[in-house]
Amino acid sequence: MLVLPENQRQLSSNKKQSLALVQLLILFPLMLQLPIILTAIVLFAPIYVLVRGRLNQSMAVNRWLLLIISLLVAIFVYQYYGTFRGKDAGVALIVCMYSLKLLESWKYRDFNLILTLSFFIFAMTFLFTQSFWVLPYMFLAFAVIIYVLMRGNAYASISFSWKPALKLLLLSAPLMVLLFLFFPRLPGPLWKMPGQLTSGSGVSDTMSPGDISTLNLIDEPAFRVKFTTDALPKTSDLYWRGLVLESYDGITWRESEQRSDITKNIQTQGEVFEYFVTLEPTRQRWLFGLDVPVSLRQQSRLKSDATLVAPYRINKRIRYRVSSAPEAIISETLTPVARQINLELPEDSNEQSKQWAIEKFTEAGSAESFVAELLQHINQQPYFYTLTPPIMEREMVDDFWFNHKSGFCEHYASSFVFMLRAAGIPARVVTGYQGGEYNQVGGYYLIKQKDAHAWAEYWVQDKGWVRVDPTSAVAPSRVDVSLQAEMMERGFLFDELPDAELLSSGWLDYASQWFDNANSFWQEWVLDYNQDNQWDLLKWLKLQSLPAYYVNGIVLLVVFAVIYFLWRRISRQHTHLDDVAKAYQRVLKRLAKKGVKKRVDEGAQQFFSRVIKQNPQWQHQLSPILRDYQTLRYRKSAFSKKDEVFQQCLARLKRNARYLQL
Repeated sequence: MLVLPENQRQLSSNKKQSLALVQLLILFPLMLQLPIILTAIVLFAPIYVLVRGRLNQSMAVNRWLLLIISLLVAIFVYQYYGTFRGKDAGVALIVCMYSLKLLESWKYRDFNLILTLSFFIFAMTFLFTQSFWVLPYMFLAFAVIIYVLMRGNAYASISFSWKPALKLLLLSAPLMVLLFLFFPRLPGPLWKMPGQLTSGSGVSDTMSPGDISTLNLIDEPAFRVKFTTDALPKTSDLYWRGLVLESYDGITWRESEQRSDITKNIQTQGEVFEYFVTLEPTRQRWLFGLDVPVSLRQQSRLKSDATLVAPYRINKRIRYRVSSAPEAIISETLTPVARQINLELPEDSNEQSKQWAIEKFTEAGSAESFVAELLQHINQQPYFYTLTPPIMEREMVDDFWFNHKSGFCEHYASSFVFMLRAAGIPARVVTGYQGGEYNQVGGYYLIKQKDAHAWAEYWVQDKGWVRVDPTSAVAPSRVDVSLQAEMMERGFLFDELPDAELLSSGWLDYASQWFDNANSFWQEWVLDYNQDNQWDLLKWLKLQSLPAYYVNGIVLLVVFAVIYFLWRRISRQHTHLDDVAKAYQRVLKRLAKKGVKKRVDEGAQQFFSRVIKQNPQWQHQLSPILRDYQTLRYRKSAFSKKDEVFQQCLARLKRNARYLQL
């Protein structure tokens, strides 16, 4: 590659336009995080340069105007964020100044500076998102930067392709992987700012009408579940238990403060499934497991109501191992305190529902018969399952059960438990998730926020707490069209759904699963790679027994070996090129000592012609040097198959340059 002389500073219009294109590529992910006014300022500089360049007009901007724009940027940033500190304000200010730098770039020093800064500017994208899509975008951006950097520093007469840039990027990949795997890890991720809290969403510790239907609109992952064996639970058993809500004030369900968690009354029976759960940040302490969890391998706690609780808030993605038995019995015997908690109802509320429940229970004669009667009532009466139920009156159960008969899972679960309690049957609400999409590529279940669900449990002597889901009793014809696909995925309605075969999209589903599997791998093995994972890797490599300085020494030796290999590989490719340049520079220095200096705007032919014209006695020495130099520099492709001729020409040039007598 032919490097321009250091004193050649002027930046051409084409190269400035290439800088503008690089900036647009680098800034695109970051502009998504900026307010509209700052996005417009960021776009102004590169678009201005591209438009003026296309019109062959001057790209110069008045310095006072540039100063005013810079001050406006500072004002807008402070007005929008209220500070210049912190991640959002700091990135906004840096990004705007990086963009405006283009308007005052006229020299090759600025060209190289902007391209070098581009690597660091793009790295700020990881402060906002660490999604898998950033990885291929990053390699594309870095390849473009390297290409523009190499092409921009080459003579215009030299043809240039993408191969050197891509080759350089690929050659650096092994070193990058080694450093990632073995370089000492910090306790936390590099992209997390001090004091930054991870936003959390998901099932809350309370349930009111509308809470879960709101989550149904969020198509984001809640957690992923990978079973340790090929045996998978039945679709009808995919209930992911989260919280048990036993206290009711007429509107909102909450966890009971009276319950004791000293005794774990869980009797394991039937098939036991072991699996790993990768939970997204929730900023809460509760965990989720397949109903019914029977054991937990980590420091988290399994409560007496078969719910899981972590010792700390989940502010980052975690992975834990659980064992569950869908046929397990929870609380075969019920304590007087637990019975009282799960029979309590607000006084003087929903009297019509209470009276109706007592009458129906008297007719049924038992708890199980009464539950079957309620499910049949929901199925045969015009009850609708919808995300947009009407606004209920204060007597919410009465209004739902007898008047509107339209609601989401929280309406059905709340009213169902109310009816059971009114009939003297201990009952409670359970919230969590239901269903999930099985990823055939990765072999795991993906449970999303839209899978949030609420169901009921009632207690039966010798059987313990029995799960019942009233929403599964809704007739298929009365399910909102927008929820039919979801109901089929959850296994509620199966083939009863109209046009169910149209809900499968074939290759599109497979592509979606492949992408989610790649994203899951990226998060689990790259983003969450920490000191513990690094230590496990060293154990696997049988290096855990070695002293720390041995391990560090081995890593450093490997890194230096890779660097040396890359340096030798690159240097061998450019040995001939460097020898030609060195010989030419030797001649220029000899002439400079004689008071003849090459001007910036002169090529080799012009310079040597001027020197020979002024000093004819040097012609017999300079003419062969010029001829060999031009041959090696501009006709090197002609020697691709005549390596011996090339070596002879190069040796003659080096000899003549070394023994030049002026």
